[in-house]
Parts: sequence; C-alpha cells; structure tokens
Amino acid sequence: MDLAAAPISQAVRVVRDDHATSNGVFVADPERLRRRQEKAIGKVRATPAEIARLGLGEHLLADLDQLRSHLLRAGATVTAAGP
Repeated sequence: MDLAAAPISQAVRVVRDDHATSNGVFVADPERLRRRQEKAIGKVRATPAEIARLGLGEHLLADLDQLRSHLLRAGATVTAAGP
C-alpha cells in the first residue's frame, strides 16, 4: 500500500507473508494532530434538517452568539449586501 494513500480515519491491518494479520490500527493525519485542539463551543449538535425539525433555531442562534468573538478573532467576516 502506498503510505501517502493511506485512508485517513480508517482502520488498516498488516498482513505478513504467512498470512497472519495484525490488529486494526487507525490511520491519523499528522497535520491535523499537530494543530491545537479547540474546546467545542455551543450545545447544538445536529444537522440543519434536524435543527429545523426539532425547533432548535433559538439554541443555534445562542451558539452563534457564543461563537461571535472567536469568529471575529479568526477573521471570519463577510460583507452583507445592502438593500
């Protein structure tokens, strides 16, 4: 197997010449592992369809409000089109 093509987040096994196999080992992305992990912000853990179906819009807006300072610090701004 080409190491550069290893399936990130998938389990792989080593097969020896005598056909014995290793335990499954999950492949990690070294670049992602080097990045600093951020604490999760907010409470909504749902898809957009679930948010609409379950009426979680207010919770989503509260989560976005919590994220505002982090997004501004990261430069995640957009220009809104005028009327």
